[in-house]
Amino acid sequence: MPRKKVIVPPFATTDLYFAAFLQARGVKLLRTTREGSRVTFAFDGVEAPVLRDEWFAMSGMVNGPGYANAIRNLKQLVGNRL
Repeated sequence: MPRKKVIVPPFATTDLYFAAFLQARGVKLLRTTREGSRVTFAFDGVEAPVLRDEWFAMSGMVNGPGYANAIRNLKQLVGNRL
């Protein structure tokens, strides 16, 4: 019997630092959208909810330079979308 393909909706956040954490953990950024001054980052939704729990429990681990680089890249992306 063929397996059904499960479609997982994108995981969205407006928190730049959490978005950088997701990027540093290798979660694919799908798109960004802007409403007024607020930018929403949409990520592949498969592992993002688990990582969200790690983020709020302060147990998520990332490479420091990779996290800093993700913050810079996202800030640049947000600035370019003005």
